[in-house]
Amino acid sequence: MSTGIDIPNDVIGLLAETVERGASLLAGGSRLAGPAAAQDQAAELAPDESAGTVGLGLSFADDTAVVVVLTNPLAEELCGGSSPDHVRSGLQVLIDEITAGLGVPLTDSIGLADTPELVEFLTGRSVILGAGIFDGDAVVATLGAAGPRAGVAPAAPEPVTEPAAESADSSAAAPSAAPAAAAPTAPHRPTSGAAAGPAVSQDVLARGLALLADVSLEVTAELGRSHLRVSELLALEPGSVIGLERAAGSPVDLLVNGSLFARAEVIVEEGRYAVRITELVGNGITA
Repeated sequence: MSTGIDIPNDVIGLLAETVERGASLLAGGSRLAGPAAAQDQAAELAPDESAGTVGLGLSFADDTAVVVVLTNPLAEELCGGSSPDHVRSGLQVLIDEITAGLGVPLTDSIGLADTPELVEFLTGRSVILGAGIFDGDAVVATLGAAGPRAGVAPAAPEPVTEPAAESADSSAAAPSAAPAAAAPTAPHRPTSGAAAGPAVSQDVLARGLALLADVSLEVTAELGRSHLRVSELLALEPGSVIGLERAAGSPVDLLVNGSLFARAEVIVEEGRYAVRITELVGNGITA
């Protein structure tokens, strides 16, 4: 949809992220969230209206708009009722999450009783992105985001105010110019293998280690990691399989208080899982 105003790609990306974040919060159980996609018309954001719909139109300080529309049965399930006030109260967590993601204040929230009100709320918007929430083949909710209306430029970051320069007269009256402050420098980071502080004698180091000998440290063997969307997490059930990013047969990471210390292979010893260290890692030194 085009209305004669150019929207930067980063703004479009933020709108898409907002839509997918909100849609993932509406998914769960048998409901699945679709991806954010461009909408040619605002009416495309209307879910199945056979059972009636209710929604909210959210306006933000930069003239961004967000709409969330639920079928009445879903509104009653999630919000305890099918009025805009029920939806506003029941979806407050979603509203707060969207507001935090956009990074601008919410300025208004109005009820949307039907498709004509949805279309009127989004009329004149520069770009509309939306995602559907599906329960089987039925669209039970939609969430959309739109850029500023034609003639309303996106909010620009506030300029940084520079301190006013002293006048030439005041400079001349001063007995001498103050030396220019040195530009701040980045903190020094020791290079790999370099000492990170003053040298410590072996005797002092030995006494320090003796004092710490009875301190307990948590050692964790990490097999791998994965990233899941909220909708994927909510769909997990006994028997679900989560793939990890680590290839089969790769060593596990040993973490000491959360820091990588070594790599190891998993073995079984006396009926319990154990690990055999294959590589020590620390301070850029591998042994």
